[in-house]
Amino acid sequence: MAQVAPRAAVAAAALLAATAGDTPPFTVILAPNATAPEQYAASELATQLGAALGAAVPTLPRCASGAGRCLGVGPGAALALGLAPTALEGLGLEG
Repeated sequence: MAQVAPRAAVAAAALLAATAGDTPPFTVILAPNATAPEQYAASELATQLGAALGAAVPTLPRCASGAGRCLGVGPGAALALGLAPTALEGLGLEG
């Protein structure tokens, strides 16, 4: 299977992200107690998606109504998005 370059993945996400009105196409979810690497990753994700989409991509602690598609960064965000805690068992610090 061929690997997709990161820029191509962002471009593909942008093509799938068409929404109408003022709703941001994506919202990055980051837990309030996120680690420094998770904060950096969320910031980079929001920045790169925003650049690809030509629109601001907010970072919030939870997926709110009207938030568009929510992308979680880190285990706290995964739990906030409804992932079962058992799904995180056995993961190392790198997730």
